[in-house]
Amino acid sequence: MAKLLNISCTGLGLLMQHRFQPGSPLEVELQSRSSDLRRGLRVRVIHASAVRSDGHASWLIGCTLVEPLSEEELRGLL
Repeated sequence: MAKLLNISCTGLGLLMQHRFQPGSPLEVELQSRSSDLRRGLRVRVIHASAVRSDGHASWLIGCTLVEPLSEEELRGLL
């Protein structure tokens, strides 16, 4: 599980308990807040930084999307 911190047409930021090495491929499944849209995305890790979140050690994982989202797809996920 991960918390989505930010998203754009070309990348996203995740808060996770586990670290992934830069260059690692990941499959991320996003679900819209209204739960009517679910989308699987292939990403590649660009950076991983240790952070504290709610008093716990976590990792901020920055990823680039393998296939960019259209503006419409992005709005659907927001």
